[in-house]
Amino acid sequence: QVLTIEQLASMPAIPDTGELPDKFKQFIRPEPGFYIRSKREPDVRITSLKINESKDIWKIALQSGEKFTHQLPIANAEFLEKGKLKIKKSHPVTDAFRPAWSGVEYLPKIIPHRSPIRNIRKNKHIGITHDPVMQFLDYDMNEALTHSYPWRCIGKIIAGDASGAKISGTGVLVGPNLMMTAGHLQQWHQPGWWMQFRAGFREDAWEGESFVSRVNGYMPDGDPTGYDYIICQLYNPLGEMLGWMGSQSFGDEDDYYDNRWITVGYPGIFYNGNRPRVDFAVEIEDIDNDDPGLELETDYDIGFGGGFSGAPLWGNIDNDFRIIGIKSGYEADGWDSVRGVYSGGNAMVDLVKYGQANFH
Repeated sequence: QVLTIEQLASMPAIPDTGELPDKFKQFIRPEPGFYIRSKREPDVRITSLKINESKDIWKIALQSGEKFTHQLPIANAEFLEKGKLKIKKSHPVTDAFRPAWSGVEYLPKIIPHRSPIRNIRKNKHIGITHDPVMQFLDYDMNEALTHSYPWRCIGKIIAGDASGAKISGTGVLVGPNLMMTAGHLQQWHQPGWWMQFRAGFREDAWEGESFVSRVNGYMPDGDPTGYDYIICQLYNPLGEMLGWMGSQSFGDEDDYYDNRWITVGYPGIFYNGNRPRVDFAVEIEDIDNDDPGLELETDYDIGFGGGFSGAPLWGNIDNDFRIIGIKSGYEADGWDSVRGVYSGGNAMVDLVKYGQANFH
């Protein structure tokens, strides 16, 4: 059974029953530092220089024979070929987990935003475009304001390479140290590629953060696909700290069509990707079998905007918060209208199971 929005709204919040253990507090706001890849302990010297006598400003510099970075690069990235992931057959579900120190809100507090389409001026908060096609989008946007489970499991991704180039997206916790996002956010053959996940991100605050140490999943060919997802091992066990969401696929397409879903992401058109936008009562309009996954197609303006890639499509299924799809992009099929695409199916659930079994 999938709970409707009305049923979710009627569910009372569940309070937390404990305090966050001290061992996790370092993951909320880690001390700033640098990273060096070396087989031996690096020789680092710190120098300080006062550069402004009147304002008491100092320059702190690090000197080392090795190269250091501000980001922790991904140590291992392996992409899967179609049909190569072998998982023992079982029920197509992974379970969610909530720690005792995290309360539950079935629906979050909402901050509604509206930017009229007639107002084509550039808005510093919600991006309004001069593109006439884009002016038909629905600019009524809801912001999810909560620090509770399961909303805190969703967060912002920032990724880049050694040159300083960066992209952003959305991810979701699916295991003790596992995050899932879109496969096209991973640059498989880019040296020094790094990815950082900040759970429950809003403006300059978040519930926990970690760099990605290992990636496994599918490498899409550029277009949205039904298998555009990767599983990411985190250096820090944020799922153990914050909880994680489950996942599910259905053998009967009616289970997708007959229910309504939720999606949360960080599109650049909404506060420059610094606040979580949420869409409720999302309908699946069409399903394409894209072996080894499924393309779950929605209205074009659902989960719209760069930065929404990797966002989960989910619901409360059998009293468990489970993901049914990951945002891939949008496409037009022949004479059909342009639609948003979420990647789902058994391959998504199998990838989560693979990560839970092998990424420790």
